[in-house]
Amino acid sequence: MRTNLKILRVKNHLTQDDMANKIGCSRVSYSNIERGIRQGSTNVWNSIQQVFNIKDEDMWELMKNEK
Repeated sequence: MRTNLKILRVKNHLTQDDMANKIGCSRVSYSNIERGIRQGSTNVWNSIQQVFNIKDEDMWELMKNEK
Protein backbone atom coordinates (compact mmCIF):
# COMPACT_ATOMS: atom_id res chain seq x y z
CA MET A 1 0.00 0.00 0.00
CA ARG A 2 1.25 3.45 -0.87
CA THR A 3 -0.42 5.24 2.01
CA ASN A 4 1.17 8.62 1.29
CA LEU A 5 -0.14 8.56 -2.27
CA LYS A 6 -3.64 7.73 -1.09
CA ILE A 7 -3.56 10.43 1.59
CA LEU A 8 -2.44 13.03 -0.94
CA ARG A 9 -5.22 12.02 -3.34
CA VAL A 10 -7.91 12.14 -0.65
CA LYS A 11 -6.69 15.49 0.73
CA ASN A 12 -7.11 16.90 -2.77
CA HIS A 13 -10.68 15.57 -2.95
CA LEU A 14 -9.93 13.23 -5.84
CA THR A 15 -11.29 9.76 -6.42
CA GLN A 16 -9.19 7.00 -7.94
CA ASP A 17 -11.19 7.52 -11.12
CA ASP A 18 -10.33 11.25 -11.10
CA MET A 19 -6.64 10.46 -10.71
CA ALA A 20 -6.68 7.82 -13.43
CA ASN A 21 -8.24 10.31 -15.84
CA LYS A 22 -5.71 13.01 -14.93
CA ILE A 23 -2.70 10.74 -15.48
CA GLY A 24 -4.05 8.81 -18.46
CA CYS A 25 -4.57 5.29 -17.18
CA SER A 26 -7.51 3.13 -16.13
CA ARG A 27 -8.95 3.29 -12.62
CA VAL A 28 -7.95 -0.33 -12.08
CA SER A 29 -4.34 0.43 -13.03
CA TYR A 30 -4.23 3.46 -10.74
CA SER A 31 -5.80 1.47 -7.91
CA ASN A 32 -3.17 -1.25 -8.32
CA ILE A 33 -0.39 1.35 -8.19
CA GLU A 34 -1.86 2.94 -5.05
CA ARG A 35 -2.32 -0.48 -3.43
CA GLY A 36 1.27 -1.44 -4.29
CA ILE A 37 0.30 -4.28 -6.60
CA ARG A 38 1.81 -2.54 -9.65
CA GLN A 39 4.99 -0.50 -9.73
CA GLY A 40 3.84 2.11 -12.23
CA SER A 41 5.80 3.40 -15.19
CA THR A 42 8.02 6.46 -15.20
CA ASN A 43 5.37 8.25 -17.25
CA VAL A 44 2.70 7.53 -14.63
CA TRP A 45 4.88 8.81 -11.79
CA ASN A 46 5.83 11.90 -13.80
CA SER A 47 2.13 12.58 -14.36
CA ILE A 48 1.36 12.15 -10.66
CA GLN A 49 4.20 14.54 -9.85
CA GLN A 50 2.75 17.13 -12.23
CA VAL A 51 -0.83 16.76 -10.93
CA PHE A 52 0.28 17.48 -7.36
CA ASN A 53 3.23 19.77 -8.21
CA ILE A 54 5.65 17.69 -6.15
CA LYS A 55 9.40 18.30 -5.94
CA ASP A 56 11.68 15.52 -7.17
CA GLU A 57 13.12 14.91 -3.71
CA ASP A 58 9.62 14.36 -2.27
CA MET A 59 8.59 11.75 -4.82
CA TRP A 60 10.27 8.84 -3.02
CA GLU A 61 7.81 9.12 -0.15
CA LEU A 62 4.90 8.70 -2.57
CA MET A 63 6.54 5.89 -4.48
CA LYS A 64 7.43 3.92 -1.35
CA ASN A 65 5.44 0.71 -1.04
CA GLU A 66 4.73 -0.17 2.59
CA LYS A 67 4.17 -3.89 2.94
